[in-house]
Amino acid sequence: MISKRLGEFVTGEYETAKPKIEPEPLNQAIAQDLQVFRAATDELAKRKKENAAKEREEWEELQARQKLERQVKLGNIAKKHPVLVPIARYCLKIQQKDERKAFHDEQVGKRPSFIRPKFNQWLMRRGKNLAAVLAQQTIEEKRHTAPPMPQAPQAAQSSQAKAFMEYARAVNADRYRVTAIKMDEDGSRKVFILDKKDGQSMGFTPDELIQKMPEILKLQKRGENMYYTPLSDNKRHILIDDVSPENVVRLQKDGYKPAAIIESSPRNFQCVLTIPKFGGEFDRQIANQLAAMLNKEYGDPKLSGAIHPHRAPGFANRKPKHRQKDGSYPLSQLRFAVQQICKKALVEARKLEHAFMAKMRQKPKTVFAPIVQTSPQAAYFAHYENIRAHITVEDFSRVDAMIALRMRANGHSPQAVLEAIKDCAPAIREGSAKRRNWSAYAERTMNYAFGYAGDRNLQRNARYLGLWKKIENSAFKGEYRMRI
Repeated sequence: MISKRLGEFVTGEYETAKPKIEPEPLNQAIAQDLQVFRAATDELAKRKKENAAKEREEWEELQARQKLERQVKLGNIAKKHPVLVPIARYCLKIQQKDERKAFHDEQVGKRPSFIRPKFNQWLMRRGKNLAAVLAQQTIEEKRHTAPPMPQAPQAAQSSQAKAFMEYARAVNADRYRVTAIKMDEDGSRKVFILDKKDGQSMGFTPDELIQKMPEILKLQKRGENMYYTPLSDNKRHILIDDVSPENVVRLQKDGYKPAAIIESSPRNFQCVLTIPKFGGEFDRQIANQLAAMLNKEYGDPKLSGAIHPHRAPGFANRKPKHRQKDGSYPLSQLRFAVQQICKKALVEARKLEHAFMAKMRQKPKTVFAPIVQTSPQAAYFAHYENIRAHITVEDFSRVDAMIALRMRANGHSPQAVLEAIKDCAPAIREGSAKRRNWSAYAERTMNYAFGYAGDRNLQRNARYLGLWKKIENSAFKGEYRMRI
């Protein structure tokens, strides 16, 4: 029937050999470090293989010995007391099971850690940032190899416009305010905001700012200092000002990930961190305090505002003190630009949010019970029993993350969650799993619950918030009855 409708089958002609996909060439900026890393991990894999072979050999010896023991002992009993053979077989089975368990626990205790680190983690421990190295090389390659854009307007072909577009892609703000400041020799200043109308400044979109670039370049030629201020409806852009080269490295080693790093003057940097807005009543206070905290630790201790202008990349820093002998001024350079959310800053912002909420709830001599009535430890075990009743617990780390998220939803502070995980997590485990750094483990779990991933999972599980509160309320009533 098919041949009548479609005709006789004819084989097609296809290429038998698939085109070979060549790998990209190795980035020379990391080639030497990668060679050392591979040698170290190969040695680690060799040791792991040797250890596994030795452990397997000892296990086979134990099994052979137990098999021989069963044959000899049960054979002797069968000759003298055949009736007792089932009892002896059962007792011997329990004894040998305990021996195998003891052997397993002993091997786990002797087994060294063979966790293979990721290349970027390995580099970070040695004071290098893989993303920063690759991004900086990419920036340099783009600057030297990017072809001209013949169809683009003249304003978009200037070095300042290109620097802005690279900066804007990384910071990812909705709009940008442009401020021009004229600094005289006597220290006086004249400030002009380009888009300010009727006392308000909404900023320019990236495309609008590129169209305004000829006007901005005229202001520069007139001797103005140019500044950008990133503005967004759902994000905060935290500026860390006057950062030394040493503090730029320390900032990244401490876990903070700037979206942009600008060298505003020789050996002086400005870092821009991006975090999402929380949308709560303390949003502005949190951002201001976070900016003050980071600047006190790494930059200018006098800076405290969350919305603050910084040097525009590609424009001259015309402060009188930076004037060179030939009368020129140094340019502000964009040294690093990667679009990313700073998760470490987000965790710190969540801690500040809970501190503000706890301070608001504190009332002297109030007759009402606090919002969080259950102790952190009791709350932990209440949620653990609830989870165990519904799922088979195989991954205890996943269970701890679920409990931490529930406790955060019920109003427990980051410190309370950290203490609950550190105190209670070892109690639900058995054997060698108890031997670990529980303080570091508890901090990682708390950071997840109060970080960006925790925000996302709270939104996904919003329908369970009432149930989680009931679980803790039941635990609180049980505690109260026990005290009575």
